[in-house]
Amino acid sequence: MKKIMIGVGIFLLIVGVFFGLWAIFDSRVRTSHNPPRKDYKAEDLVGLSFSCNHMSRTECYSFSIGLKDEGLLFSAEYMTEVGEEIKFEDRPIDANHLEDLIEIASYHDFQNMVEREPSPVFVSDATSYSLYLYWNDGEYERIGHPRSGIGDLKDFFFALVEEDERSE
Repeated sequence: MKKIMIGVGIFLLIVGVFFGLWAIFDSRVRTSHNPPRKDYKAEDLVGLSFSCNHMSRTECYSFSIGLKDEGLLFSAEYMTEVGEEIKFEDRPIDANHLEDLIEIASYHDFQNMVEREPSPVFVSDATSYSLYLYWNDGEYERIGHPRSGIGDLKDFFFALVEEDERSE
C-alpha cells in the first residue's frame, strides 16, 4: 500500500510539473506573437464599449458608443431595479458626447491600461468589467478590468440613457 501511495504521489508531481511548464511556455509563446502596440492618445478614441457582469441581474449593464458614418451612435442594455429591461441599439446622439468620453478616457489614462494577455484567474461569481477602446485607425484594444474610471463611465452612460429618454 505504501508503494502505491508513493507511486501516486510521484505521478501527481510529474503531472503538476508538466502542466506548470506548459502554462509558462504557452504564455511566452502568446506574448511573443503580440505585435508592438501603437502609441494611442485619448484624442484618437472614436468609440468605447463598457460592460459589467454581476451575480445580481440589476447590477449588470452593457453600453457602447461609437462614431460611424451615420454619426455618433449609442447602444445600451440593462435591467432597472424594478425589473424593467432597457435595451436599444445604435441610437444617434449629439457628437459632443464623444468629447465628454475622450475627457474621461484621458483623465483615467485608459489608453495606457490595455491588457496584453487575458487575465489568468476567473471567478465566475465575482463582478467583472470589460472595456474596449476603438481607435480612429480601425483598431481596437481591450482593458479587462479598468484600474480606475468605472464610476465615471457608469455615470456617463446612465446620464446618456436619461437624456435619450427625455428627448423621446
